[in-house]
Amino acid sequence: MLARRLVLTLALAGFPAGARAGGEPPQVPDLPALRTVKARPVVVAEPAVVVSPLTAAALEKAGWKASKNGGLERVEGADKGLIPKFYLEKAQIKWKDGALVYAHSPEAVPHGMFAPILKGLSSFTSAARVERAKAGAVMAAWGLPPSVDGRRLYNPAGDATYFGIMLHSMLAARPEQVAQLGVERTAQALNLLEHAYDQAFHKQAPDIAQIDLDRARLLLFAPARDGETPLGVPTARPNPAAMLKDYKDQLRAEAAAALKTGDAVRRKDSAEALAVLNNLEKQRLHRNLDLIEVPEPGKEKKADPAEGLLQNKSRPEKRKEEPYAPLASGLPGLLRVLDRLNGTPLTPEQQESLIKAFPMGDLVWRMGAQDLWKQGLTGKGVKVAVIDTGIAAHPELDGAVKGRVNLTAERGKGAVGSHGTHVAGIIHALAPEAELRGYAVFSGDEGNGVLWENPNQPILDAIHRAVKDGNQVINMSLSSGEGPSAQLARVVEEYASKGVIFLIAAGNSRNDFGGVNAPSSAPSAITVGALDSAGRMSDFSSFGKRFDPRRLAAVVKDVFLAPGSNIVSMMPSSPLDSDTRAPEYAPMSGTSMATPAMSGIAALLAQDMGQMTLVPNPIEMAQRLKAALAQSSAPMALDKLPPSVPVDQPFFVVRPLRALDALRAASVSVADNR
Repeated sequence: MLARRLVLTLALAGFPAGARAGGEPPQVPDLPALRTVKARPVVVAEPAVVVSPLTAAALEKAGWKASKNGGLERVEGADKGLIPKFYLEKAQIKWKDGALVYAHSPEAVPHGMFAPILKGLSSFTSAARVERAKAGAVMAAWGLPPSVDGRRLYNPAGDATYFGIMLHSMLAARPEQVAQLGVERTAQALNLLEHAYDQAFHKQAPDIAQIDLDRARLLLFAPARDGETPLGVPTARPNPAAMLKDYKDQLRAEAAAALKTGDAVRRKDSAEALAVLNNLEKQRLHRNLDLIEVPEPGKEKKADPAEGLLQNKSRPEKRKEEPYAPLASGLPGLLRVLDRLNGTPLTPEQQESLIKAFPMGDLVWRMGAQDLWKQGLTGKGVKVAVIDTGIAAHPELDGAVKGRVNLTAERGKGAVGSHGTHVAGIIHALAPEAELRGYAVFSGDEGNGVLWENPNQPILDAIHRAVKDGNQVINMSLSSGEGPSAQLARVVEEYASKGVIFLIAAGNSRNDFGGVNAPSSAPSAITVGALDSAGRMSDFSSFGKRFDPRRLAAVVKDVFLAPGSNIVSMMPSSPLDSDTRAPEYAPMSGTSMATPAMSGIAALLAQDMGQMTLVPNPIEMAQRLKAALAQSSAPMALDKLPPSVPVDQPFFVVRPLRALDALRAASVSVADNR
């Protein structure tokens, strides 16, 4: 098997039987109980859990006692802790022969471990006793943003996610501490919360989870340090549920008014914007991390006696499925309609609250894409190639991906992957009307190892094919260990010098190779590095000098920086998800994520250049775009960079709106030359 010399630059990342064919279905004999139309439902009660004397004594020593239904309660006089049976089962602990045992194992939970294990579990159940909607509203009132460093705290409709529930439980006693929070400490605390969940519910180690929770609490209450990035202005944010309701009411009123006046265009715009908000309201982020709500004792919801009983119906009633309203491509139109309804643009605060309610809104806001959308730029007419793993199906990408080419030996699900899907989703979120074309050159998540091959030749084939297909922008979130004069870099330079805009990841090896690798080392390619959530260069992002033995010269590439740490984007739908149209999102980190952020902005700027130049010259357009990005970007100060950075190494933090202004100042409008 050939060694894979080229790798994706992902790093630090954050898955009823029917009738037999060919014959009649088997006959089911009548059941006597079903002959009576008014048969009384029979509810089978779950037998009470029997606890051995030794287990009961060990539980009491640890401060707990078993309830009849198999849950656990704190003994009299303690903190009224509660661990329902379903939480024990979620932590893969069950009752067997009167003892608590680890699921999928004959091993019993040691009695001496009861105290730390149950303390860890009770931390989760205590946090889950607060209503989700209430917790979300409280966090918004505190001034906490919807998400921090790729972790969503409360969903678009306002209900708290796992991260929000846990953060709320830690800060509820001292909400004034929110004003002291910094991005760095909060991000580290959220990392610990994710690790704690994994320890408690996947690794059967709630005691270790408690150590993570204690550490997260210490970080949240630690004093602010010099140089720490503030989390934000500690002022109350709009209640998400109330915000969505207000906008939906406005859109319904607008649609009704348009119907009366016969304005079909206004009515259509309002209806489409309303559909986007209805879909947004349904989104639930971090569905893989879930804490079931724990009601207070005596306030449990009573089970419906009809639930789970055999009904004398041939089939359940099927609900009519509403058409899926895409969120990414619907956001620019929604903002435009709301601006018109208000008679004035939404304030920056209103824009931020609404945009960040969307699954990928943080990235949109950080890149300032909404400022270019207001100029009528959404990437329309621009073709963007994604040379990566194959792009999987996703309800948000259905209308954007215009072609998929598989250049690997893989087939079926092995030809698509999370990396390429994630990259395509980032481009689509920023340039929602750009045409995407995927060129699969790497095996996907479920690739067949027997079919793996050296991807160099497929990548070269993909570059030739992408140029032939007319793609103006080519995204390559990949890197190699090869030097500046490698064949990949030479082919990229050949096309880049002819006007094709290449955006290529700097790499995640932080100088393991002494600088950026091919193909990003091509002189005319735009090399992209990553920023973290605090606006600093990510600790994995490559840069620096690379010696070229072919030309006996040192190569130092300009590095353009864009967000690349814990970036939320689209993922292939989970095969375990019963709702096949429920969109999947997850955070990933790497210069692989920063590169498509730049590609999305490049698509918006390329659209404008095509509109503003009398005779578009591809070579001049590409040169102007790169120059405008450099001239309008903010150079990163040396004191914010690692000490190993060469003093002659340029870094540019991209400012898209200023780049657009620079391009327009240097362009000639088609209208001006008539």
